[in-house]
Amino acid sequence: HDLIKLSFVGLPIFTSTPPSLVTPKERSTLRQACQAEGFPPPILSWTRPGMPLPVGRTEVSEGNLTIKNLTPADSGPYECAATNTMGTKKAKMIVIVQLQPKGL
Repeated sequence: HDLIKLSFVGLPIFTSTPPSLVTPKERSTLRQACQAEGFPPPILSWTRPGMPLPVGRTEVSEGNLTIKNLTPADSGPYECAATNTMGTKKAKMIVIVQLQPKGL
């Protein structure tokens, strides 16, 4: 039985990754899931390389990212990271917020 246990120890494996590109509309809400499994069970987190997640409009819960009331400034790369004692795996998502036509 010990051999079976040992074979599962390792880097996290993504079971659900974000798409590489999402194009939500301005002022909409972006919801994106990121799930991974592994042993030890990985911790999931979302980051924005080089800058903070949108302050006051972002919620991260168990790998699920929610950003409310999107603005063009929210565009750019985001990363989901799954981390356990064996290491970290990352999945990148590019967000391009679509401008709403003026006057609507």
